[in-house]
Amino acid sequence: MDHHFQSAVPILYMIYKHSTVYDTWRHVFFVYPFWIIMGAMGWAELGEWINARLGNKERAVKQRPIWQAIAIIGLLPAIIWTVRSHPNQTVYFNELVGGAKGAYGNYDLDYYQNSGLQAVEWLKKNVKPTPGRKIVVRSNMSGFYNYFLTDTAWIDANYTRYNDRHSKDWDYYIANPRFLPLEQLQNNKWQLQNTVHTVSVDGVPLCIVVQRKNKDGIAAGKALEAKDFPTAVRLYESYLQTDTTDEFAYVNYGIAQASAGQLDPAIAAIQHAIRLQPGNAQFYDLLAQLYNAKGDAANAQQAHNKAQTITAEEQEAMGEEE
Repeated sequence: MDHHFQSAVPILYMIYKHSTVYDTWRHVFFVYPFWIIMGAMGWAELGEWINARLGNKERAVKQRPIWQAIAIIGLLPAIIWTVRSHPNQTVYFNELVGGAKGAYGNYDLDYYQNSGLQAVEWLKKNVKPTPGRKIVVRSNMSGFYNYFLTDTAWIDANYTRYNDRHSKDWDYYIANPRFLPLEQLQNNKWQLQNTVHTVSVDGVPLCIVVQRKNKDGIAAGKALEAKDFPTAVRLYESYLQTDTTDEFAYVNYGIAQASAGQLDPAIAAIQHAIRLQPGNAQFYDLLAQLYNAKGDAANAQQAHNKAQTITAEEQEAMGEEE
């Protein structure tokens, strides 16, 4: 009875109090030992129940391997998956949620960013040192650069925010989808151009390695910041010729176009960004502003309503988590 109390009451109390639980189950790991104890005790009690039903101790002993075999067979799918998915066993999700594919977008698959090491190992193996300069590697996976500590003579590794990746200098970018919207992930819209390597489990990407083809996005960002909008437009157009999957580059391109007085191209750029990331309320707010500037009140209201709907859904989801 004590184990039932210790394993269930803390979780039930957290639900009752609407406690804030950050990032998966790491704040309630302390209940796991009690569940393990209950599982072991349940196994023993099941054996005793079988013995009592059979009414024959000798017969019960002979039947015991059958029940043990049934238990092992029940565990086989998880065992096979664990071996097959090495070294990413930590992203296991059971079939009640549909495995990794069912969990993708709904749960944080690679919370401990285990896949970052595999991406780094791929880079070390496949990217050759460049005489006279360091290979610049950036990622939105915090702490990944520690994997490069033995290679700092020819690799410069550090953190760069995912949203800013087009305006920062890098040769290779390791991208993790952790904070991307559900709709973008589940509708197969997260497919970055120039991806050269993917670390995945069951067809679900845990992280990807992107190779840069054009660095005009860096100069474009600086031109936009300096309010040199014609130059920003020209440089963004050059950059986007080699990367049509960077939604934030399209947003900045749209802002530059609008600031240069080109409202229709600006609207088209924001609409492209929305197609890439349809669950971003800020994109719809920006689109509403552009339609208002054009005098298109109907489309402005429609975009504004969509932004409000997305924001309300996000707030409701956050309320449920708390």
